[in-house]
Amino acid sequence: SARATDGDESERGPGRRTARAFPRGIRKSNHRGYIYYQACVYIEYVLLFSRMFRTLEPALDCLIVLSTVAQQAREMIPLPMEDRLPAAVRAVFADLGTTAEEWGLAMECQIERSLWFKGTLRCPVVHSVVAAESVLKRVAPLCRQSYIGRLRRGDPLLAARMAGLRLAWEAFKKHYLDICEEGGLNRADKAQRLRQQEALSAQARDAKLEKGSGEAYQEGPSYSESQEDLLVRSIRRLCRQWRAREKRLIDRAVRQRAQAQKAALLDARRAASEAERAKQRTWRERLRLGRDGTMAELLAEHDPAS
Repeated sequence: SARATDGDESERGPGRRTARAFPRGIRKSNHRGYIYYQACVYIEYVLLFSRMFRTLEPALDCLIVLSTVAQQAREMIPLPMEDRLPAAVRAVFADLGTTAEEWGLAMECQIERSLWFKGTLRCPVVHSVVAAESVLKRVAPLCRQSYIGRLRRGDPLLAARMAGLRLAWEAFKKHYLDICEEGGLNRADKAQRLRQQEALSAQARDAKLEKGSGEAYQEGPSYSESQEDLLVRSIRRLCRQWRAREKRLIDRAVRQRAQAQKAALLDARRAASEAERAKQRTWRERLRLGRDGTMAELLAEHDPAS
C-alpha cells in the first residue's frame, strides 16, 4: 500500500528535528517501489489536490497554481464558499489558458463533528468544477455551525438541548449519506461506520457533561453567517496575523542583536588571546637564540607606553 507524508514531515531521530525535505503543500508517497509527488492546498474545509507525479518539479508548478486559487478564494470573502471557490478556480485556469480538468485537479470536502464523530468525515472526491460546485452547494450548509452554549448536568434545558443536537445530527447523517451515495460510495458501509464512530464518541460526550465545560454546537443547516460577520471575522484574523508577524520580527531583531554582541565579544577575546600568544612566542624566540640584552631592554620592547 502507498504511504504518504506531508512536506513538513521528515525523518527524525530521538529528540532531534531536521530540515524540511520538500515544501509545505507537497505530499510524497511510496507506491510499489516508486516515489510520487502531489500538490495539495486546504481552503477551510475543502482540500484541493493535483494528480500524482513521478518528479517534484511538476508538483511544485501545481502547488503554485493551487496556492493562487486559494488566495483568490480568500480574497472573495464574504461570499459563501460554494460561490467563491468555483469562481476562483475558473478565473485562475482561464488566465493560464486551460481548464482544471486538463490539469487533473480534484476536490474533497472534509467535515468535523467532534461531539459525535472522532476524526474527519470525508465526502467523495470530484474531478470537475461543475461536480465540485454541486457538492459544495450541498456540503456548505452542513459545515456551518452556531454556538448554543455550555452543556451542564443539572441544567433544566439540558434535555431539550441534547434532543435538538440529536435531531440535528440525524438530519446531518441523512444529508451526508445522500452525498456519499450520489458520489458512488456504499451507503450501508458509510452508515455502519457512522454508527461505530458515534458509539466510540459516547464516552467523550459523557466526559464533557461531567466536566461541565463541554461546548456544543448546533450541527445543521439552519445557521448562516451574515456578510458583516464574515467580514469582521476576516479582519480579526488579519489583525492576529499582523500582530504575530510583528512579534516574530521583534524577536528576530533581538536575537540578531544578541548574536552580534556575542560575536563582538568573542572577537575581542580572540584578539587578546592572539596578542598574548604572540608575546609569549617572542620571549621564547629570544631565549632560544640567546641574544644578549638586559631584562630592562626586553621589557621596554613590549611596553605599550614606550
